[in-house]
Amino acid sequence: MGILACTGVVAVVAGSLVGSGTDASATPRDLEGAAVAFEPGTSPPPTSRSRAVDDEGMRLRAASHGLDVALGSLDSVDGEVTPPGFTSAYVVRDRSVAWDDASTGTVVVAMHALSGGSAPGNAFTDPISGETTVGAGDLIDVATTRYTVTQVRRVPKPDLAFDEDLWTPAAGRLIVITCVPREGAAARDNLVVVARVTPTP
Repeated sequence: MGILACTGVVAVVAGSLVGSGTDASATPRDLEGAAVAFEPGTSPPPTSRSRAVDDEGMRLRAASHGLDVALGSLDSVDGEVTPPGFTSAYVVRDRSVAWDDASTGTVVVAMHALSGGSAPGNAFTDPISGETTVGAGDLIDVATTRYTVTQVRRVPKPDLAFDEDLWTPAAGRLIVITCVPREGAAARDNLVVVARVTPTP
């Protein structure tokens, strides 16, 4: 079964488009409050299928990268993951152990990154160069569990589902998946951040 963090092109919409024939209250927003739209034909699946929740009352934090966002949850649909929002990170329930069982298995988190906008995944890439800014030794807090990054790599989207090492369950592992934005074009690669539970002193 494949899994993709971002399955379509997303674009920041000019403010003048909001309110002119568009329901502004239903328009997705990025972390800066700018309107965001999926390109035609690339919207997320209905919430009834993914059971998406934008905020489970927990946070995802990477303090050294200025990342502190709500932690939601969802299920993959037809083997793909498309987060419905641009201000939260989402635990993929059907690929993860429960938060309070983090030491016994793998937790998978997906989040969007935007070209020309600000979404949680942008914290891990330079908005100008596209270079990765997260690396081994960085700390990520998911709910009440702290992880230390051990590996970061870019994976072409079509290849992600076939990375057997990545999808083999492992105790105390975190996998964070986001897109690598490209100006004016669909993202070709996923950024995959792998981390391990940080032992309590």
